[in-house]
Amino acid sequence: MISTSDFRNGTMFEMDGQLLSVVNVEHIKLARAGAVIKAKLRNLLTGSIFEQSFRSGEKYRTVRIDKSEASYLYADGNHHYFMDTQTYDQVPIDEDMLESVLPLLKEGSTAFLLRYQDRLIGVELPIIVELNVVQTDPGFKGDTVSGGTKPAKLETGATIQVPHMAAALGVDTRLVYSLTFACGAGLAGLAGGLYAPTMTLVPTMGATFIMEAFVTVVIGGADVFLGTAPAGGVLAVVKSAMTSWQGQLFGQIGLLVAVIIVVRVLPKGISGFLLRERT
Repeated sequence: MISTSDFRNGTMFEMDGQLLSVVNVEHIKLARAGAVIKAKLRNLLTGSIFEQSFRSGEKYRTVRIDKSEASYLYADGNHHYFMDTQTYDQVPIDEDMLESVLPLLKEGSTAFLLRYQDRLIGVELPIIVELNVVQTDPGFKGDTVSGGTKPAKLETGATIQVPHMAAALGVDTRLVYSLTFACGAGLAGLAGGLYAPTMTLVPTMGATFIMEAFVTVVIGGADVFLGTAPAGGVLAVVKSAMTSWQGQLFGQIGLLVAVIIVVRVLPKGISGFLLRERT
């Protein structure tokens, strides 16, 4: 027997003659009425999914599912044939029963046949399935919209979300970005320290360049190639045009106006707009 208080995702039990599996469960604590368990259940014999509420402490009979290893052979219409690796019997299974695993099946794949009281109720894949990626698009640096993943088409035809190559190899890209920035800042400071003795230092030295660099980053966004580089080119043209027309002061005013317009229209900068369009 199993108590409803012990329900977890994947728990199997019998209720009213139905073989059920817990898809999702939520334990809700009430002030006076005690705890209520709200679960989404799947009927393993019919495949139907429904929601059911239970009182805490209710008990149901647990079930035993027999699992046998098999190899996927081939498909013939709506039937898919597996060979039991122990008995070498070929087992035909309807396509409807394979809906959740079929996109990841290929000839020769290992699978597990699930039986309840000698009745076949489903097929389960191993925890790790090895499939070749046949097509995927390149990732873009600074693309945080997709959560660090990109779509990839597998040899079976299924499309899944996979991490970028660096993340797949276990490289912490955020740490790499941080270290790169730190190294760049350190080298800039070292260069300044070496160059300082040859120049007369004043508190405002480099203020103009710092402001222009800041404006470029604000307008361009997080991505260097998609945003900051084009923004630098546009700002250079704007400043040159305004300076040639009315002088240095109007060149600075032009930069300020450009920042206000871009921040108003494109809050995430040019790169944020381009990445959003691609997704």
